[in-house]
Amino acid sequence: MSLLLEAALKRARTGACVLPLWWTDDAGRCQCPAGSECASPGKHPLLKRGLHDASRDEDDINGWWRRWPRANVGVRTDQTPRVDIDLVEVAEALVGDVALAAETEIVRTPRGGLHIALVTSVPVRGGSLYLSDGRKLGDLKAANGYVLVPPSKIGGNQYELVSPEHGQVKAEDEPHLWLARVLPAFGFELREGRGGVEQDYMALAGTIHDGEGRHNALISYAGRIWVDGMGADTLAALLREVNSRQCRPPLDEDEVVEIAGHFIAKRERRIQADGSARDRSRGRYRIIVSNRHLHEIAADAWDALTAQNEPPMYFRHAGSIAEVDDDEFGSSIVHLSLARLRGRLDRMAEWVRLTKEGPKPARPPRDVVEDMEALPRRLPPLRGITGTPTFSADAALGVEPGYQESTQLYYAPVGEPVPAVPPVPDSTDLKRAKQIIGQEWLADFPFMDEASRAHAIAAPLTAIVRELIDGPTPLLAIDAPAAGTGKGLLAGGIGLIVSGLSPAVMTEERDDEELRKRITAILSAGRPIAVFDNVRRRLVSGVLAALL
Repeated sequence: MSLLLEAALKRARTGACVLPLWWTDDAGRCQCPAGSECASPGKHPLLKRGLHDASRDEDDINGWWRRWPRANVGVRTDQTPRVDIDLVEVAEALVGDVALAAETEIVRTPRGGLHIALVTSVPVRGGSLYLSDGRKLGDLKAANGYVLVPPSKIGGNQYELVSPEHGQVKAEDEPHLWLARVLPAFGFELREGRGGVEQDYMALAGTIHDGEGRHNALISYAGRIWVDGMGADTLAALLREVNSRQCRPPLDEDEVVEIAGHFIAKRERRIQADGSARDRSRGRYRIIVSNRHLHEIAADAWDALTAQNEPPMYFRHAGSIAEVDDDEFGSSIVHLSLARLRGRLDRMAEWVRLTKEGPKPARPPRDVVEDMEALPRRLPPLRGITGTPTFSADAALGVEPGYQESTQLYYAPVGEPVPAVPPVPDSTDLKRAKQIIGQEWLADFPFMDEASRAHAIAAPLTAIVRELIDGPTPLLAIDAPAAGTGKGLLAGGIGLIVSGLSPAVMTEERDDEELRKRITAILSAGRPIAVFDNVRRRLVSGVLAALL
């Protein structure tokens, strides 16, 4: 058993929800499709729905690490928040404290930071942490968060357990207050207040009269409510809301727009001066639903969805939004209903409406969800699912699990991982391949002649190289003189080779309309092979002819 799998199972047995994350090479390049362009190398989920697929089920965990043996180990921080200290100066001071290490779990990160675990009995809200001098200390990872745990690695450096390996975690329902008590002993002081949209809005509560700093109050509010990527138009709409409710008399509309524009420009200059790129994938989006146009809210929702869609797990299929789902029958394409899409969006972002009492939690508006479902153009197109590697039109063999951009297929491996395929097979490889496809899997089938055997060999090969064929491919008929001679077994074997699953089976339909519905349902689910079982009459169908 690998150390990574062993660590994942051990965490699950303590009650933690575990998820596999992408890994890096020794140079720190992420092994996800983005490679060296990845904004979060070695730290983002491999699972389709990220945090929402995290599990403590040992069968799930064993399956994940069989598929991705080098995957880093992540754990959710809902019930066991982590104080994530990025400021190395503070981490160096805390890491040498023996008493602190003895009372709770402490992990050293590859960059010299610390993760300090604290178990809570009530939900805790995460957020950024700052010292009293304004420097960012790090973050509190809590609800809807996760951290990497040993022996995960980034580049050549590993996450290391600092505390004794006794599994003890300190119980503390107020992690923020606990940290504020601890830091002064090491010469540091946590900034008062927890921040967050509620406190920031209430800091401006009440009426601001002429001569009391209306202009500065709006600038201050902009600094609190602004999130990375928010444009000047959106910010101006929010400032207009505060201006109309709290400023007496309100500032001119042009002045409010000017404040928003200057604020955004200043932020852009600071980003360029720091040389830092925006990374919205690491934080949670905040979407304001009040006092805004439909297209503005929908644009923010699309940003939140696409930011979490790497690697792709949401797709455009048959004109609507779809995802790949797994059940006892394997992987299939599921079109998101409005209720399902709304639930997904609610978990992707923090939806807020502004009221006289301050910001209140909101749900994704129904018209926004309907607009996104009707116009899913920003998602990658999905044509189907395959359970085995498939060739693309340029003759490249897709062996990496997940979405294959070249074929627009989703590769969901079934069973044992496919062995490495050499780019240029030698004579031994070719001989072995011909033996498997030409003899081993067909050894016991009583074919009438060699032509019949040749057609059986051609069936799975045709499906595997389908993208290389510019034009239609034939339907295959399997007949036999008597029942029980293996027609269904042969069809099932073809399906297993092509997709890793038994093919979809349907009976013959005398009504073309019923046949069209059955075929549409199979295509919508992304099944690559379909079988008409026990055909007892001449097969005549305009629907089937058009499909072929």
